Amino acid sequence: MSPLPRIVLDAMGGDAGVRAMVEGAARITVSNAPFPIALVGVPGEIQSALAKTHHASEWLEIIPSAGAI
Repeated sequence: MSPLPRIVLDAMGGDAGVRAMVEGAARITVSNAPFPIALVGVPGEIQSALAKTHHASEWLEIIPSAGAI
């Protein structure tokens, strides 16, 4: 069996901002079929949003990015 693909999300993007992106990723990590997710953005903002969610951290990776478009 091949390893699961990792989904990479721009956590800083979207109309609803960081909170919505992180909440969606967090839900996936505790679903019946979780998969690896990398959240790209400002680590402090991502960690702050994650602290307000129920999530399985072993499925998440934060990739620092100083810029946002």
